[in-house]
Amino acid sequence: MAQETGQSIICHEPGYYTVGKTIFIDVRTYKSDNGTYNLDEIYNNPNNTFTTSSTSGNVIAPNGANPPKTSSVWDWSEGSYTGDFKVKVKVYTNYRFTGYSSYYTDVFVGDDGYTNTSGAFTVTAIQDNNGEGASWSGGKGTYRANIVFSGCNPSERLAFAISKPNDGGQATGSITVSHP
Repeated sequence: MAQETGQSIICHEPGYYTVGKTIFIDVRTYKSDNGTYNLDEIYNNPNNTFTTSSTSGNVIAPNGANPPKTSSVWDWSEGSYTGDFKVKVKVYTNYRFTGYSSYYTDVFVGDDGYTNTSGAFTVTAIQDNNGEGASWSGGKGTYRANIVFSGCNPSERLAFAISKPNDGGQATGSITVSHP
């Protein structure tokens, strides 16, 4: 990308660098999340409000006519995944993604009036069951991020989570996941 755009590569830490406004995170190297996740437990628990429709709005709803069940893997023949969400603290994509060594995410979080931390959000790529998360966090006033999560094992399933500070407010937004 740096060659195509003529922009410099800026290395912030091992596994975390930028080219222009695009952020690159290597999921094997940049373990900023320090969490361990079991995706089957998250996706197969019908009481988990992060992955099921609820009145609190903690769900990423995919755009499209016939979305599969929440425990399924995204079918790339449908094109890029695009989902809309409302978030109070954290939401997960309702699909897992597989088949590629890199995934492009474009995340937008609206300015919905939560004033103390307006715009602050985190995007985490979560490796398969009992895997760690590799995260990028944007500070207050950050409403959009283009993040490439690389270093993925193409046979492994990944999910993405979007979180924001628990400040009592709710934000709306969207996420698009694609591949090279």
